Formats: sequence, structure tokens, C-alpha cells
Amino acid sequence: MSKLVRPGAHLTVEAVQHVMKLSQRATNTRHAIYKKHDVEGIVSSADQNVRNAFAEMEATGLDQALHDFIVTLSPQAFAELTALMWIGRSASGETAEDWDDLVKDAGVLIKEVDYVCKVPLPEYLTAGLAALSPLAPAA
Repeated sequence: MSKLVRPGAHLTVEAVQHVMKLSQRATNTRHAIYKKHDVEGIVSSADQNVRNAFAEMEATGLDQALHDFIVTLSPQAFAELTALMWIGRSASGETAEDWDDLVKDAGVLIKEVDYVCKVPLPEYLTAGLAALSPLAPAA
């Protein structure tokens, strides 16, 4: 049986770990490609090196694999993934105690998978899981 991120949740810890793995693999590959094409900082998308790097990254399919996996999540699990990311990011002071409200807000406000694909997911999700773990019931 898969462990849920919270009792009553739809999102499993295994799904979160898979998202983190896919995201980290895409990030590592992106950094290697950018380095290879000498792309650093903010540059024009008209720059040939940038176009080459984007084309090579797209050819890896790693960003698409992340996107495709997240799309398979139920709407409730996607809202929970987003809430977990928000807790981990804590940009506005979100905490584990805000879980129910964050899930509700995410379900209403966030419909695009790209929203979560454009952030440092491994960092945020790891922090989010750590924040939720004290609230998990003892096994």
C-alpha cells in the first residue's frame, strides 16, 4: 500500500518522489546543456546558442516526461502537489497547518501543469514533505 502525504490525501509519497526524480533529472540535463552551449544568465532567445540549447533540451524529452507524469495525477492529487510545493517554498509563510486551505486554493487557482514544472520542485517538495512529516500519524 502506498503511503499518502497526509491522512485522507490522494497524493502518495511515491508520486512526489517520482516527480522530484524527473524534475532533478531534467534540471541536471538542462544545466549540462546550457553549459555546453555557453548559455549563462539572462540572454536573448534570439541568440543561436540559446536556440540550440532549447532544441537539445526539448529533444531529451525530460521536461515532457515530467509534464506527462504530473498530467496523470487526479485533480485532487495535483492540487495537493501544488499545496506541498507552496508549503516547501514558504514564500508567504505557508506551513503544514495551512494544508487544507492551500489544497482548496490550489484546486481553484492552479489548472496548468506548467505552473509547477517551472520551479525547483525537488527543493520545494523535499521541504514540503519535511514540514508535513511531524503531522503524520505514528505507524
